[in-house]
Amino acid sequence: MIGRTHLLFGLLLGVLAVFFFDVNLWFFAAVLLGSLVPDLDEQRSILGRRVRIFSWLFEHRGICHSIFFWALFALLFFVVLGDLDVFLGFTIGFASHLLLDSLTRQGIVLFPTKIRLRGFLRSGGIFDYLIFYGCIVVIIVFIVKLVW
Repeated sequence: MIGRTHLLFGLLLGVLAVFFFDVNLWFFAAVLLGSLVPDLDEQRSILGRRVRIFSWLFEHRGICHSIFFWALFALLFFVVLGDLDVFLGFTIGFASHLLLDSLTRQGIVLFPTKIRLRGFLRSGGIFDYLIFYGCIVVIIVFIVKLVW
């Protein structure tokens, strides 16, 4: 999937979380960040273009797409910021990214095992666009529902 699809799918799950959790604005910032962090190892990604060292050190969809990497970042944010909403938001964003990437042909490897989860979707293909625009529609519906 491409970066904007990851952002909107993560945001959609974040908006859904509002129905279950009382969250602050930092929660949504963390959701958006979490939805992009796994692609730090891709030099053409939104974050990878800005922090190139990860793409030099790691193979794409390797350790950065792992529970280990999530735990490292999520715990770091929690220890530094001490905000459970940031921890929860980052977790939702990161999980949304892994879920979408597991649906692609390339899939993801569940580090440290060699188990690969893969689907049939092509990154940047028609389903990518359908998910992207579908997320926009559903987010608008949920926001309207929250306001009314």
